[in-house]
Amino acid sequence: LEGLVVDDADAKQVGTWKHSQFTRSYIGQGYLTDDNREKGALTLTFAPKITQGGRYEVRFAYTPLANRANNVPVVVFHADGENAIKVDETEPPPIDGRFVSLGTFRFEANGEGYVLISNSDTTDYVTADAVQFIKVDDDDVAKAPAVPAVDPKASRRAKTASRKSDASPLKPDRVKELSEQIKQLEAMVGVQLLDQR
Repeated sequence: LEGLVVDDADAKQVGTWKHSQFTRSYIGQGYLTDDNREKGALTLTFAPKITQGGRYEVRFAYTPLANRANNVPVVVFHADGENAIKVDETEPPPIDGRFVSLGTFRFEANGEGYVLISNSDTTDYVTADAVQFIKVDDDDVAKAPAVPAVDPKASRRAKTASRKSDASPLKPDRVKELSEQIKQLEAMVGVQLLDQR
């Protein structure tokens, strides 16, 4: 498996999780299940040893079955905060039949990033097999469509320059015509619009 993989055997357990090999498509020596008990009291913490800071795609491995919880709470703690995701473990994982992607997040080298799995607010079996952290290359980020940076001042300067370049000098006849129109407007509203000085 590529990247950094934290197996369930290396996860920090709170509460009593049961080791199982019932479903055969697991990573390592098996997986953990809450055995559909102690709801709201069990957590697993998957903490990677990240030596190179940057953006990582985070994937969660579980063993699917019809009796699994469809709303397993997973929280990714990363350099920019935290993201909560609900995972439906009744559905087969879409990546290699093992993993579901939780998203791409920034992690600092030797930082405090980790993934927390719990069985809070679930009514069926919760399982956890592994969490994978795959470094996203800068090249992959560069391939994404770039959003052009907009400098408001530059935009205003461009518009002003455009107006200046498009403007042509007014001919004397046109100036006289406009002056007459202004005088008519002044007479209508009773206000002097043009400074005659």
